[in-house]
Amino acid sequence: MCTTTYVGQGNEEYFGLPKATGDPLAEELHACAEKNIPCLLNEKITKTQLLQYFKERQTSGVFHFGGHAEWTENTSRNDYTLTGCLILEEEADKGREETVIHASEICDLDLRHLQLVVLNTCSSLRSQNVNRGGPMGLARAFVIAGVPCVIATHTTVRGEAAVFATSFYDCLHKGETIASSFTQALRATAETEIFSNPERWGSFVLFGNDELKLELMSSSA
Repeated sequence: MCTTTYVGQGNEEYFGLPKATGDPLAEELHACAEKNIPCLLNEKITKTQLLQYFKERQTSGVFHFGGHAEWTENTSRNDYTLTGCLILEEEADKGREETVIHASEICDLDLRHLQLVVLNTCSSLRSQNVNRGGPMGLARAFVIAGVPCVIATHTTVRGEAAVFATSFYDCLHKGETIASSFTQALRATAETEIFSNPERWGSFVLFGNDELKLELMSSSA
């Protein structure tokens, strides 16, 4: 399970992000840890670390990112390109391109060892380009890279992300399928008074092979 603590002033200004001190991105990670859900936590994931993780982790598992993303970012100007990027931890002496990973980079990776990707970021399903298969964004990039199941979001998510993630992984850890865990997590989020509006709990989207049952071990991140 990964997030960021500081993405850098340049990225905050370029992407219009809230200041690091005002956005507790790690809340959902801590909530899962407190529920004793097996996971590895990285609250300062850099692009270098993420690419190394994807390269070295050859066991089946889950990749969860609960940080910032931008769905409009485009490395090309044609209508057929995947758009969007994950905004990662700032690294010393590195420019903006070295602190983001684009959808076009993700789709070139071999991620068949992952069984599930959870993008608990704002608008991770959306894209500037859409074809018959749907939005060509971050979520699609992980599918192209070989991930059989992805959970993403339609809109901005904040505190509801922690409620959803905690319930989802709790169910998954108990042996429920991804589909069942997803449904129960939506219900748990909707039943909280503060997030009962469908605009809050209805942002989460599941697609792919949702009948999988996963054994959560410490190799997940």
